[in-house]
Amino acid sequence: ATIQVAVIFLRKLIGIGQQKKYIRIDPFADYKAELPHRTRRYLTTEELQRVLQTPIIDKQFERARQLFIFCAFTGLARVDMQRLKPKHITHNADGTEEIRIKRQKT
Repeated sequence: ATIQVAVIFLRKLIGIGQQKKYIRIDPFADYKAELPHRTRRYLTTEELQRVLQTPIIDKQFERARQLFIFCAFTGLARVDMQRLKPKHITHNADGTEEIRIKRQKT
């Protein structure tokens, strides 16, 4: 991500240089950054079970665990969970509920 930020900054500088006629040719015109392949790691069912069953005395830690588990089971990102309001809960005819919220990119 740090290299990507540097390349974005350089491209902006090159653009300014072209506007001010300091640079005629954009050296980044044909450049396409290769993003590294990342393997996503997920908690196993057993790991989630351990999180659920671990005794916690501190109320703040218990609240953090509840929020973490909620995000784990719903697939919501933390930022989306923080924005969640009752209006985002849809009640279906069959009695089930769904969360409908536009994802916020972080």
